[in-house]
Amino acid sequence: MKIMKLFLAVIGLSVIFSGVAVAEEPTRIGFVNTARVIEQAPQAKVVRDKLQTEFAPREAKLLEEQKAIKAMEERLVRDGALMSATEKRKLERNIKSKQQAFQSAYKNFAEDIEARRNEELVKMQQELSAVVVEVAKGANFDMVIETGVVYANEKVNITQMVIDALHAAGTPAE
Repeated sequence: MKIMKLFLAVIGLSVIFSGVAVAEEPTRIGFVNTARVIEQAPQAKVVRDKLQTEFAPREAKLLEEQKAIKAMEERLVRDGALMSATEKRKLERNIKSKQQAFQSAYKNFAEDIEARRNEELVKMQQELSAVVVEVAKGANFDMVIETGVVYANEKVNITQMVIDALHAAGTPAE
């Protein structure tokens, strides 16, 4: 008899508490398109400008080297028939050597730019994450998803709110 009363009490409490769970507010899930945010954030423009300024001298030097190689190639084409065989071979070797050095320097340049871009992107993503959390809390979202979303209704898409918050925050101090 006691077991039957205990069983009924447990079932009764389960029914009561299941009603409480139904009365809770639904979970609010939001979505943010981080690629769009990174593209439109003012901080991204600052990073692009910073990298451009940082790497402009090396890029200019590479362009000058490329022009010098092209001038040598044009000279070989233009004057090759008039040159001695030794002079022509020497110029060809010089061109080949400069092309190899240029390709190596250009590869290093591209790798350095990519590494710096990734460093800056990590910093920006940390700031972006903080702003997403701030916007999500302000809009009473329980969860925000950023990847793997096939479709997001505009009422759960907080991308523009995040972009607006980033604009309001301005650019980070250097």
